[in-house]
Amino acid sequence: MVSKTQWRVEVAEEMTPRVGKEYVFVFNSNKPDTQTDDIVLYGKSYPLVRKSAYDYEYTEVLEVNHG
Repeated sequence: MVSKTQWRVEVAEEMTPRVGKEYVFVFNSNKPDTQTDDIVLYGKSYPLVRKSAYDYEYTEVLEVNHG
């Protein structure tokens, strides 16, 4: 498990051949001043932080698509 800043080119090049599946944890914040954040993996954008559609915060797990 690594953060967005830890998953740099060098780390990705070393780890990708050894990893079976990858997942992104999406934090859904209920705070009104939520700043969204995304990461691009394999040419696809994945949310890291987004505004919650509900009155509470929660985390989702998304599988990263390599294809």
